[in-house]
Amino acid sequence: MQNKRDEYTINFGEKRFVEDYPKVGVRSTIDGRYGGVRESLEE
Repeated sequence: MQNKRDEYTINFGEKRFVEDYPKVGVRSTIDGRYGGVRESLEE
């Protein structure tokens, strides 16, 4: 099992995204982390 983990680290150990998390789904659009629209909807 350790070998699989090492292989995964070698293949995917680089930072693949510019930001901390990928923008996937509706929550990332509403969420304030990405300059969401929630604040404008509440006004």
